[in-house]
Amino acid sequence: MVTGLPSLAAEDGSSVFGLHDISPDGPGLVATIGGAYDLGTRTLLGPGARLMGHIVSLHPGVRGGAVKPIADLNAYEEAKSPNQGDPGSLIGSNPYGILATPFGAFATDRVPTTCSWSPSPARSPQRRSSTASHHPKAPTAHQQPDPSRMNVRALPIGLPPVSRETLGSYLHRLADANHITIAAIIQLLDINRRYRRGDDDPTNWTAGTVIAFAALAAQPSSTLTQALPALHAFSTVGMNGTASAASGGTGIACQCCMAGKGIHSLVIKST
Repeated sequence: MVTGLPSLAAEDGSSVFGLHDISPDGPGLVATIGGAYDLGTRTLLGPGARLMGHIVSLHPGVRGGAVKPIADLNAYEEAKSPNQGDPGSLIGSNPYGILATPFGAFATDRVPTTCSWSPSPARSPQRRSSTASHHPKAPTAHQQPDPSRMNVRALPIGLPPVSRETLGSYLHRLADANHITIAAIIQLLDINRRYRRGDDDPTNWTAGTVIAFAALAAQPSSTLTQALPALHAFSTVGMNGTASAASGGTGIACQCCMAGKGIHSLVIKST
């Protein structure tokens, strides 16, 4: 048995990331751990996520040394990606399948590339192009990056907003699903204010903020501007204007209705 491995999932248990695959390698195993996509997101997830984005060796039954990192693919991708300098590309890695061979091990990525590492002491991964993959495709946000989303990468778990949900409610749900603080998301969006769940004030938001928010949540910007009343103005003015606080009150969404949609956290809606 091996313990202490990181995992990440939404509150309802969906969209699970963590130990993705294992392959026998001598007396032990090699494995891939995904979930972080890039170093920035891994840092936001905290010290418990330090092995995400790694190839590791597993030695069940070995006290104090059951899990050992072999290669940090998140760090390697950030340092060596051929997409460096391309503002239209999102640089990230999500190690998935792995196969150990007498010549080294080969790990596939949910981004359409293949990684290999050599059993030398350095164990530096080498990226090779792959023409096909039998693993699931990466999220749409990674397949069709928007050039304007150059400095914000999608969080591991993206959530669609609920119709008429307050801005604060959606921000908090997104933070909770990814096990980060609301302050971390606010910092990523460069918004100089705090949001409680019932807050619905987009003051100081711009079209750039909305686009960055869409990239972070892995949602089309049109989905956010249509569902969130505070951002309606960006839909009606073609993303060229500014928004003001939504008028009217707020209330707690029907919990039974939300549970029917697979949402088990508190949702605040504009009334």
